[in-house]
Amino acid sequence: RSVGLYYLLYVVLRQLGLGREVGRKALRVLQWVSWVLCGFGLIERLCSKTVLFDPAFALSIYSFENIGRVYSLLYNPNTYGLFLVFVLTLSLYYRTEGVKTSLAVYIQLAVMLWLTMSRSSMIAAVAVVVFFGLILWKQVLRNWKRLLPRIAAIVLSVTAVSALLPMAAEAY
Repeated sequence: RSVGLYYLLYVVLRQLGLGREVGRKALRVLQWVSWVLCGFGLIERLCSKTVLFDPAFALSIYSFENIGRVYSLLYNPNTYGLFLVFVLTLSLYYRTEGVKTSLAVYIQLAVMLWLTMSRSSMIAAVAVVVFFGLILWKQVLRNWKRLLPRIAAIVLSVTAVSALLPMAAEAY
């Protein structure tokens, strides 16, 4: 259902023929929305789903398997993960056209994707990164020295948040 909705959005935007500039602006809006959802997701994770969720919904998902997953305001970790993959895909697509995305956005997408614990979204994200890595192969080879610290920053951020967030949630 979620994949179908994102594909439908893509088809509608393509058929409207709005142009690349509108796509770039839509990308920026989606990146800002991902920051807002990230904030809500972190609050949700810190507060163990007691602040932002309806108590009945929070009790229905309150189990050992789901307590650590970030649902965000989409109320579904898989849908939220797919949204993050969609934003990642658009960011990398526009990177092929020369539109750069900040490292902070990539870190935020990776951290929140990890916190959703959505296996299907993680597999899709790896496939997207490999696909665009092959497309941008010449740029990757030319700038590999600048790319390694960025990858290290993403991995360290995911590791740090994964380690520190449960401790902060316990303290809360």
